Amino acid sequence: MCNKKLESGIFLTCVLFTVVGCTTVTLPSGPKAFALVQYPNAVTLGVPKVEDARGVAKMGTIGALSINMDDKVTGFVSDYLINCLNNDLKMNVQRIKDVNAADLTSIAKEYHLDRIVVGKIISLKMFSIDAILQPVETTIVLDITIYNQDGSKIYGNNFLGNNIKRVNALAVQTSAGKLVEEAVKDSMIKVKVDDDFQKALKI
Repeated sequence: MCNKKLESGIFLTCVLFTVVGCTTVTLPSGPKAFALVQYPNAVTLGVPKVEDARGVAKMGTIGALSINMDDKVTGFVSDYLINCLNNDLKMNVQRIKDVNAADLTSIAKEYHLDRIVVGKIISLKMFSIDAILQPVETTIVLDITIYNQDGSKIYGNNFLGNNIKRVNALAVQTSAGKLVEEAVKDSMIKVKVDDDFQKALKI
């Protein structure tokens, strides 16, 4: 009896990943980056919403199933970046509107900012030949640029976040979302331990 149940479960999972289709990832809630802490004598950073520069919704495939990511990823990664700067590195942070090179100086003056930290998602990928036989590899490449008050670029680097875990074949949307979160967390770990990044934030 147990063997029949096991066989039927494996069959159901195999069918799920041999059917061609697509699904959109459901992201977890992420960090609470709205109640920002103010630190006396710390620098003040302006952080616009992270930009998604991928140009496509598709992240990759798990078996024959296409995995997509919608525009919610920008707010999700923004919250992790702000949490990293405010809670981990103890910097004062203000959320600001989207910026371009022409706006940097005026925005810095308007918000009384010492630095502007701009994040951009260059790549976000997820792949597994088969969710049963192989874990899913999830990667994110996040570009971080820091600008001075006068609009000059003082730092730029790409950070790779990586995660390799098995996905829950019967709850792909939420399970894949957790894999994305782990990859984002990994990229933030690399951001906050980068010496040049920390030096560029100091006045």
